[in-house]
Amino acid sequence: MFRVRNLSGSRAIDFFESFIPNDNYNVGRFELSSGPNSILFGFGSAGGVVNTTTKRALTTRDTFSYRGQVGSWERFRHEVDINKQIVKNVLGVRLMGMIEDADGWRNWDFRKQRRGTGAVTWQPFERTTIRAAYEKGEGSRHLATAYNAIDSFALWHARGRPVKDG
Repeated sequence: MFRVRNLSGSRAIDFFESFIPNDNYNVGRFELSSGPNSILFGFGSAGGVVNTTTKRALTTRDTFSYRGQVGSWERFRHEVDINKQIVKNVLGVRLMGMIEDADGWRNWDFRKQRRGTGAVTWQPFERTTIRAAYEKGEGSRHLATAYNAIDSFALWHARGRPVKDG
């Protein structure tokens, strides 16, 4: 969830409402529509809508990119993005994937993700374009609290178990 002007907003992927946590490995762009504009999406809330547009397969050229990250607490992340034009200006296929393994500074804190996206663009005629995309993945992580546990009972008991009428 996100907030704009202290109002909660909605999230979408390719203009479909989504509650899936998104990752930037397959994102082409982000769009923020706030205020009255957000209701044009049909599910917009008062805080607005953040739409994530995924990368599309290109029919005009081949591309390849790799990105690797290494960080503290055994953090490794690998992203790959491969686009291949099968038939020039007619058919293109794109494959994107990511792997992330990271530990945290707290005991038992971790984050693991494996995701992949496939996209196809087919332009059989000059004014007709058909696009399809599919994403699959899995992820797990330990949600650690940002504060330490406290024992309120012992404090209440040490003060003589006071009871006050609210």
